Formats: sequence, C-alpha cells, structure tokens
Amino acid sequence: MTDIAETREELDDRRLELLRRRLAERGLKATDQPTESSGGMSDGQRRMWFVQTADPTGAILNVSLSYRITGALDAARLRDAVNAVSARHELLRTTYTADADGEPQPTVHDELAPGWSAHDLSDLSDNSRRLRLEVLAQREFSAPFDLSTDAPLRLTLARTGADEHVMLLVAHHIAWDDGCWRVFFADLTR
Repeated sequence: MTDIAETREELDDRRLELLRRRLAERGLKATDQPTESSGGMSDGQRRMWFVQTADPTGAILNVSLSYRITGALDAARLRDAVNAVSARHELLRTTYTADADGEPQPTVHDELAPGWSAHDLSDLSDNSRRLRLEVLAQREFSAPFDLSTDAPLRLTLARTGADEHVMLLVAHHIAWDDGCWRVFFADLTR
C-alpha cells in the first residue's frame, strides 16, 4: 500500500515556495537567513509585516474591539484625545515599506493621526440601528491596513442614542498586542 499524502514537511516547503513567489511578484525579497539590519523591528513585527505583505487584502492581523460608551460624550474631544495618545506612542505613528532589498523599514512620522470616522445612527429604528451597526463593525473589522501609508490604528464612533455611543477600535497587530489595551485606555482616559 502506498501513501500518496504529502508529508507535513513537503507541504510546508510548498507553502513557503508559494509565499516566495508571491513576494517576488510584488518585487519583494524573501530570505531564509535573518538580516543584520532589522530597522529597529522586533522579530514578531517582521513576521507580521511579512504576512501582511504576502496578503495585503487580508485582515487576519487586525485586532478589533467594540466598546459601548454611555453618558454625555464630546466626540471632538474624544478624537483629540485619541490623536494625543497617538502622538505619545511612536508605534501608532509608524508606517512600513520595503527597501531596495525587500527588507521592511519602519518610518516614524511626526504627525500621523489614526483613522477616524463617525456615524449618527440615533434616528434609525432599533432594528435598523442594530443592523447598521453590525454592518459597520463587519466592514471596519475586516478592512485591511496599508502598512505603507496607514496609521496602524483606526476608530469608528457610532452614535446610537442621545447619550449612547459604540466605539469600534481596529489596530494592526504589528503595533498592538495584549499589553496595549491597558496603556491605551489609561492614556485615553487621562
């Protein structure tokens, strides 16, 4: 009896070759050896950049959260506070491009505000509001980041009632991990 199934190693080799071809089609270089110059990026960030570059239309590395806010809210002040937090944290103002050798290079911008959009759903019926909010969340959570131009953070604020809002936060994992939640919200509430 012959085993026609590929071994795991053969399958991994085929996947790696496919990723190399995709990178080559985009003019990028894949190497087996770590490079001397990492441009100040961690190994994890380099892996995330690679995954995003291999599939720039994907949202697999999006970190998403919906946050209900009740009570009086000044949306302009919230936006200013988000921009102030971003101004304090370089990772939230960093974009990533490939150099001539196809290696990722981070660029920290003096000013790169997170993406922001606002929607007023308060005049809709309960059912329409719920459906519209669900569509907004699905759209925002599944939208990819262009790491070469976009800030790795974007927020959508949906007003759902007189004193009710839902904030949709989406961050790219290249700039956000589990330790960021506490830091971000502590800075934001200050």
